[in-house]
Amino acid sequence: MRLPGLFGAHQFYAGHWRRGVMYLVFCWTGIPAALSLIDWMAALPMRADEEGYIEI
Repeated sequence: MRLPGLFGAHQFYAGHWRRGVMYLVFCWTGIPAALSLIDWMAALPMRADEEGYIEI
């Protein structure tokens, strides 16, 4: 099973360096997986801007 954001790559990509490091530090606990699912659910109802991006 592949969970998005398990190692925090999406946080580094978004420019949230501290969050990305915390995801890396705690990746073995499953906490980042749960947090990335919450981020994903929060992003679902958002509309993209004219360039196709959303901001969380």
